[in-house]
Amino acid sequence: MWYTKENDNWELCKEKSQMNDKKILSGTILYELDIFDKSGILKVGRLNSLLREFLKDVENFSKTKQILKVLKKHNGMLTVLVDETIRQYMSKLENVMEFVEKVEKNPDYKMINFEVASKEIKKTRFYFSFENCKPGLYEVNRVKNNPIFSNFEKDFKDADVRLKNKLLAAGFEAKMKTFRPERFRVVENAVVHTFSKDVTTISFEEKGIRCIDENFRGRTMVKFNAMPIVPKKTIEIAIFLPLQSAINNYYHNLSETVFGLKLIEMFPADAPIIYRKSQRFEIVPFYAEKLGIDLKRLVSIEELEGTVVKKAVLFHKDGFFWTKEHYDFFGKFVNPKPMPFRKVYISRKHSKRALTNEDEVEQHLEAQDFDIIYAENLTLEEQIKLFSETDILVSGHGAGLANILFMQPGTKLLEIFHETFLKSDYYQRSVHNQMSYQLAITDKRGYLDVNELLAKINLLLAANK
Repeated sequence: MWYTKENDNWELCKEKSQMNDKKILSGTILYELDIFDKSGILKVGRLNSLLREFLKDVENFSKTKQILKVLKKHNGMLTVLVDETIRQYMSKLENVMEFVEKVEKNPDYKMINFEVASKEIKKTRFYFSFENCKPGLYEVNRVKNNPIFSNFEKDFKDADVRLKNKLLAAGFEAKMKTFRPERFRVVENAVVHTFSKDVTTISFEEKGIRCIDENFRGRTMVKFNAMPIVPKKTIEIAIFLPLQSAINNYYHNLSETVFGLKLIEMFPADAPIIYRKSQRFEIVPFYAEKLGIDLKRLVSIEELEGTVVKKAVLFHKDGFFWTKEHYDFFGKFVNPKPMPFRKVYISRKHSKRALTNEDEVEQHLEAQDFDIIYAENLTLEEQIKLFSETDILVSGHGAGLANILFMQPGTKLLEIFHETFLKSDYYQRSVHNQMSYQLAITDKRGYLDVNELLAKINLLLAANK
């Protein structure tokens, strides 16, 4: 649906009707696929789902190659950003093909196909007897009413038609849940597969068939893997934290793997805790220690390649757009909770994503009493303190915005986007913390209009008056 008004937006609607991805891609492999909305606009979310499905099976590698080739040929002509999709899936495809070749050449391994495990859910209370817990998928649901909502109309009621159209195309109106049930799977005789970082997972027997849990994986989901011909060792029990979708991404490490620690108290206090280490953000030990967890329990999943675990617990990732539970959990690390008072600008001056007029933006914000912060220079402890004290945050879109998890309810966020890269992720996440939200968009050169930025900041400051 595109926003229209009587008479005065006819030219805009005419312009939009001429921008149709489906027409551009007519005659290609993409034309017949269910990746377009009713207006013929390519939806990147649907495209990602499609490519994920194709990557599961070796037989579909050629289709994936063909789709990526078409996207690359038409990139720049489409009305949505496809650069990131092309880059991500080219890399995934190349890595998985390399992995298959490595298995075929290694005499200690064989290729094995998996089925996806049953999604039948067993309800459980927060406290239960793990010793008597049988294999299966469990759900801890702490609420009876779980409404679905969207704040889009209210939050962007004053936006002009062009901006609303852009936000709709980028998914800003998506529906969210107030709460998300916590899930984990208990399995027996599990095998750890870390032969390749891109297809790290755990397999297990279910009704005589070797299966994998669709939720317990990195970003690449495949239905095949390398199986050691002879298991390397056996351990009795292990608890596996969620596998982050991107191993060296700060957001995924914090929001997925660290957040998994919230369920630890449900299980034996001496059981090993298995997690996938990040080469860039080794943050699990930091947060585990703050929760009083013995660091001797932490084991890297890479150390267990080919290991059989007699009884294992696989924690599921929680919702991509978070819930209030995320803020409640990370709020435990802010003690004591301060009264937010700081105005903070996270500068990208020293990164590839810097604004073309970064110096100008810094100067104007500094004149408005903003602290200019280079987050890469802060320790984890300093990041928690900074964001917990921040009343209004101005920052470019990126993984570092995961630190809004430490901000107080009712604080303010202004997110900066490049014109060709608009994503709803942190807007929707901020809603669960009752944060006031604004966004500013650069031009194609990465230049940000400072006057527009200051006007948006004033709107935020006025919101709570």
